[in-house]
Amino acid sequence: MLTETKNAELLPQHLEHIASQKTRDAFMFLVGAAATDNRFQCHGTVKGVIRDFRYFDASRLQRYAFIVNRESLLFYFRSPAVKSGKHNFAEIQALFTDVSENNSGEWTVCIQDLAEAQKLSDLLQK
Repeated sequence: MLTETKNAELLPQHLEHIASQKTRDAFMFLVGAAATDNRFQCHGTVKGVIRDFRYFDASRLQRYAFIVNRESLLFYFRSPAVKSGKHNFAEIQALFTDVSENNSGEWTVCIQDLAEAQKLSDLLQK
C-alpha cells in the first residue's frame, strides 16, 4: 500500500521524468500494484539526482526498490529479499533479459515496458 501521503508529490514528478511511454506505462503499473499490495508500505523518494520508489515490509525492512530512469526502471531485490530465500536468481535470469548482481549481493532487473512490469509483479506475488 502507499504510505498515506508520504512524498505523494514525487510520484507525478517521477512519471514526468520518464521519457519513454513504454516505461511510463511500466511505472504506472508497478506503482498501482504496490498501492494495492497489503504486504508493503511504499513511497517515492529523491536522493540527490536519484529518483526511486521503495517497498517496506511490516518489519520496516526494505525488500525492493526501483530507480526511475529516463528510458527504464532499475528494479532492486534488496538484501532482505535476497536473503529471504523467496526468490531464485536463476529463475529471474530466465524471465528477464537484463539481470545482474551488484557488489552488495543485491539483484537488479531492468524494466522497460508494461509486459516486463507485469512479469515482475507476478514474480513478486509468488
